[in-house]
Amino acid sequence: MRNIKHIIEAILFLNPDDFTIDMLAKKIRTDPKKIKEALDELIEDYNKRDTVIGINKIGDLYNMNIKKEFIYVVKRYIRKAELTKYELKIAAIVLKNPNIKKSSLVKSLGPWVYPSVKELVKKGFLTEKRMGRTSILNPTEKLKTYVK
Repeated sequence: MRNIKHIIEAILFLNPDDFTIDMLAKKIRTDPKKIKEALDELIEDYNKRDTVIGINKIGDLYNMNIKKEFIYVVKRYIRKAELTKYELKIAAIVLKNPNIKKSSLVKSLGPWVYPSVKELVKKGFLTEKRMGRTSILNPTEKLKTYVK
C-alpha cells in the first residue's frame, strides 16, 4: 500500500489535473479499491501534517493543491501563467514546424488560432511575416528559451 500511496502522491503533485479513482487505477494498473484506500490514507496524512498543501476531493475528483484555509495568504503571490493553453499548443507546433503557414494552423486547429497568434507575437514568442494572403510563423529565441 505504501508504494501505491507514494505513486499517487507523485501523480497528484506533478499534475494540475483532477483524477478519479478509476483514472488513477488505470495509470497505476491497480485495483480501484486499493487506490481508494491509498487516497484515504493520503488525505488523512496531509490533514495531520502542518503544511499548506493538501489532497482535495471534489465530487469524485482528487487533486493536490493549497489547503482552502491558506488560499487567502498565497493568492497575491500567484503569478498568472504567461501563456494560455491555446498559446502553448500553437507555440509547440510552431517550434516543431518552423516556417509554418498560419492558414495551416487555422485549418487544423480552428479560428481561435488568430487571437492566440496575435498574443504570441505581441509577447515576443513568435515572429509573423506576411506572405500573400497568409503569414509564415517562426519561433523566437524567447520561445526557445521559455521551453527549455
